[in-house]
Amino acid sequence: MGNDVAFDVTLLMIVPLLALAAFLAQSHVRGISNMAHLAPVYVVAALAFIAHAVRKLVKAGARLDNLKAGYDAERCRPRA
Repeated sequence: MGNDVAFDVTLLMIVPLLALAAFLAQSHVRGISNMAHLAPVYVVAALAFIAHAVRKLVKAGARLDNLKAGYDAERCRPRA
């Protein structure tokens, strides 16, 4: 589980930067005036990815909290 969270955080940092780099590279080749209509597409795609990644991380955090609470309850339960 820890590796999944680390991977998701890494993607959360890298993917928006890659989208920006792709947009800037294409705008350099095509010209900024030709890329103006594509800028909203890049923004929406990056924001959608960020929202998805944050939602996934929040769900993973809640799952880890539930697992920890169950583990703590199991450890503190009196023996019969």
